[in-house]
Amino acid sequence: MHTLPTPRRARRPLLELPPAEVHLWRLDRRRFTEPLHEAWTNCLSDAERAELERRRHPGVRNEYGLTRAFVRRLLSRYRAVDPRDWSFTANSHGRPEISRPETHAELRFNLSHTDGWIVMIVAHRRTVGVDVEGLRRPRDLQALARRFFSLTEADDVAACPEPERARRFLTYWTLKEAFVKARGEGLTLPLDRFWFQPSPDGRLAMRVDPRFVEDPARWRIWQTKLSERHHLAACVLAGADEPTLLLRQFDLHPDGASTPVDTAVLLPP
Repeated sequence: MHTLPTPRRARRPLLELPPAEVHLWRLDRRRFTEPLHEAWTNCLSDAERAELERRRHPGVRNEYGLTRAFVRRLLSRYRAVDPRDWSFTANSHGRPEISRPETHAELRFNLSHTDGWIVMIVAHRRTVGVDVEGLRRPRDLQALARRFFSLTEADDVAACPEPERARRFLTYWTLKEAFVKARGEGLTLPLDRFWFQPSPDGRLAMRVDPRFVEDPARWRIWQTKLSERHHLAACVLAGADEPTLLLRQFDLHPDGASTPVDTAVLLPP
């Protein structure tokens, strides 16, 4: 009697990432059971595992573990690298970048997470930033806007009726956070030196204070509602005369399957 060999799982084809595209991935960590969480996080480094053990609250532990595993597993969809073999470094403000394998450092990424959602944007040799935020218990949003936003944005938030005010605040906040993260300077970048406002065609456009050395024409901005409670924004660096960029959204599921969600055209300002 002959024993049949156990079939080997076919390796998933590597994803292509054309220069004129950025990919934005979404993961709902609330769909993970404890066994799935353990299976996903078996690719963490020793340092990441030690950090995981230091986090006592179960929710905080799960979010940290899945966030780090999400980065490793997602990058390995673009390059033939075992998820355990990626190494990262961070700039002085904490933005992570690939340090090893050095041959794949052309992959640029940025990450954000909030209550239940993890999102990651990936690009080829292109600076990117992403932010996701959820609606929380009511606060004095007008005071926060006056403190952190430009006068134009703060006035717009104040003019909104109460049910819409929190969403308008999140629209500006996520865009500003995404831009700050793309530049990699943390909150050393004054939030009132740049702002977003509707352009004549209805799109949001970025404007800058003359004291702020930045060219808004270099940037493509995008934002959407991830859910009824969550806003999502991205900022992508492009040349002023570069052709249109595409932002493709995907959902990544706990079983490793992925689903295309939408494709957005990132137009010049």
